[in-house]
Order: sequence, then structure tokens, then C-alpha cells
Amino acid sequence: MARAGDRLLRSAVRHDRGTAALLLFTALLAAAASVLLPTALADAVDSVLSGDGASARVLWLVSLGAAQVLAEVAGVALTARLTAAAAARLRALLATALVRSGGRSPVADGDAVSRMTGDCAGAGQIVSVVVQLCTALLLAAGAAVALVLIDWRVALVLLVAVPAAVLLARSHLRHTADDVLAYQEAAGSLGARLLDAVLGLRTIAAAGVAEQESARVLRPLPELSAPVPVCGAPRRG
Repeated sequence: MARAGDRLLRSAVRHDRGTAALLLFTALLAAAASVLLPTALADAVDSVLSGDGASARVLWLVSLGAAQVLAEVAGVALTARLTAAAAARLRALLATALVRSGGRSPVADGDAVSRMTGDCAGAGQIVSVVVQLCTALLLAAGAAVALVLIDWRVALVLLVAVPAAVLLARSHLRHTADDVLAYQEAAGSLGARLLDAVLGLRTIAAAGVAEQESARVLRPLPELSAPVPVCGAPRRG
């Protein structure tokens, strides 16, 4: 699974190097502005109250705020472009593989449709997710440095709590991945049943079994809204 994710990430970056580089730049710019804004705001307030160089400090504060807003707006647009392009390539690759396999594909037709419409879009976000993670790490590092400068004892408490937070996040992600996989399987089963019903619509109408067929198609539906089990508890159903 990790190797497949690495290949997908390299493929997305290789096809859209320029867009990926711009997205990384805007993310770093927004992160840097976010780290510098508190100090700039404090300096601007102090300079206005003291009347010493207020215009320059206020201008610096406004510039930082504008840079952060523009970088975030550009990041949203670039993320949408990268995601759409990667999802389109994944759909094309999946469609090509299904056509080449003919009738020997191990994936049901309805399940394949569900993967192409929903899962490809989610997988296409891999570049933006990696960039967001890098940005979050940068912000965390900047916050830690600021805490050390303000009060090293507070920074020490933060550093002691980091391992526990990492373990908790890892456990949460592991259980979340299981839930997402179960949801995808239920959605794929629902799509496969629905496509079978559409293909046999005339036969179903002629046999007068519309209600039975509707119940069969919708049988996996409760699994999509099933409650998430407590960590460590067995999944019901």
C-alpha cells in the first residue's frame, strides 16, 4: 500500500511539476506569514501606542496579512487543479485497464464505477495532502521555537506531550483507515447491485419483481451509515 502511494505521488508530481512547485511555494509563504503575524501585530500595536515608526510597522503587518490571504487563495485554486488533473489521469488508467481486461476483470462493473467516480478523486488529493502535512510540521516547528523564546518550560511541556500525541494520532488513523475501507466496500457493492439492476431493467419489469430487486440493491445501504465502533471493539454486521 505504501509503495502504491509513493508511485501515485511521484506520478502526480512528475506530470504537474510546475503546479506542484507553486502549491508548495504558496503553502510555505502562507505558513511563514502565519508564523510572523503575531510578532508583527505586537510590534505594530507597540509602535502605534508609542508613536515611533508606526507607519512602517503597520505596513509590514498589512503586507504579511495580504500575503497570507493571497497565498491561501492561490493554494485553494492550485489544489483544485492538481486534484482534478490527477483524478482524470487515474480514471483514464483505470478505464484503460478495465477495457483491456475485457470480461475477465476481477472487479465488478458497478464497483469499478464507484472507484472511478469517488475514489479516484480522493486519491488525486495526495499531493495537496503531502504539502499540507509539510506545512503543518513547519508551523509546529515555528510555534515550538516561539515557545522556547517566550518560556522554555512551556516548550518543554509541549515536547513531552508530542510522543503521546503522535501515538494517539497513529492509532486514530489506523482505525479510520479500516472504517474508510469498509465504507468503500459497501459503496462498491451498492454500485455493483445498482448497475446490475439497471442492465436488467426490462427483465425485472417483465417479471414483476421490482420490490424484491429494490430490496436487494439497497441491502448494503445501512452499512454506509453504520456507527463507528469504539477503538478496539469488534465491528458489528
